[in-house]
Amino acid sequence: MLKSPMARAVVLFLAFLALTFGLVIWKAAANRAVLCEVCMVYRDGRACREAYGPTAEEATRTATDNACALLAAGMTASIACQNTPPESVNCR
Repeated sequence: MLKSPMARAVVLFLAFLALTFGLVIWKAAANRAVLCEVCMVYRDGRACREAYGPTAEEATRTATDNACALLAAGMTASIACQNTPPESVNCR
């Protein structure tokens, strides 16, 4: 069938790429068990963000981090924002 070593290498490489791509898609879909929306108020700003996660706790944490990324400038402010209780959390 494939007589050339180069042709075999190309087929094996493409099969490897397809398997890797499929695994990445499968793992990403597995992490989408829970969707949470978190609204944060920090200093004079307010931001709401949604995030998926395997658990409500992880989805809430990710949404909090994303909202604080918009509200805080610098590492100290980001940490302070992330340690602020959310205004609201809605998980589905």
